[in-house]
Amino acid sequence: MTPRRTRSRRLRGASTVVALALVGTAGASAFAARRYVVRPGDSLSAIAARLHVSVPALAAANHLTNPDRIVAGAELVVPGAGTPAPVPPSPDPIVPGPLAPVAVPPPGPPRYPAALLAHPARLSFAPYFRHWARAYGVPPGLVEAVAWVESGWQADVVSPTGAVGIGQIEPSTAVFVSHELLHLSRTLDSRLPDANIRMSAAYLAWLLWLSHGDVTSAIGGYYQGLSTLRDKGVYNSTRRYVANVSAVWAATRSG
Repeated sequence: MTPRRTRSRRLRGASTVVALALVGTAGASAFAARRYVVRPGDSLSAIAARLHVSVPALAAANHLTNPDRIVAGAELVVPGAGTPAPVPPSPDPIVPGPLAPVAVPPPGPPRYPAALLAHPARLSFAPYFRHWARAYGVPPGLVEAVAWVESGWQADVVSPTGAVGIGQIEPSTAVFVSHELLHLSRTLDSRLPDANIRMSAAYLAWLLWLSHGDVTSAIGGYYQGLSTLRDKGVYNSTRRYVANVSAVWAATRSG
């Protein structure tokens, strides 16, 4: 039984496909055909003001449950005259078949995306990823890629379910990792970048151990919960999540 979440998180659906963050800074033609590609440093309110639409309308058109969480590179639908009313997202289906395997890139100097290089404060977390990944025997690039898909390396992000920070650590996961995996007397503070990344690395190490080293299952388990993944099958959003992590890891080449 996994201590993490056992439901799909539609917050990371089509409106926040993080693999698109690899495009880096959007070009001058980012806005076309009533669509807008999120640029590094953008906020939903700034985008809404630039495009002369309301924040609620922009959030509704893109099914954003947390308007404060947008990812550089994501493509937003811009509501306006003739734009159909948004259709509520359908239940996340379970898709038969195994997850697409994740290839482990060879070790090498990391090639971080422009969207990260544009934020030195976030880039300063890189030593934490390296330290804790090595401490728990996890490829540093895996922890980095998972965290990029989870939050874009943003320490102050909190999901509607209470998942916190860079690795989007649920409160129950913080308790489990701190006490059951790390045997600490206190629960680590998910709001602190170093502690958050430590828990993400330790949790991934545990998932890899349970999966007998299967990186693909470990990534899917981080998102969906390993027991749910095995007992119920793979959610469609989990497939997108694993593919996004795989794409980020391959592009950054940070083994």
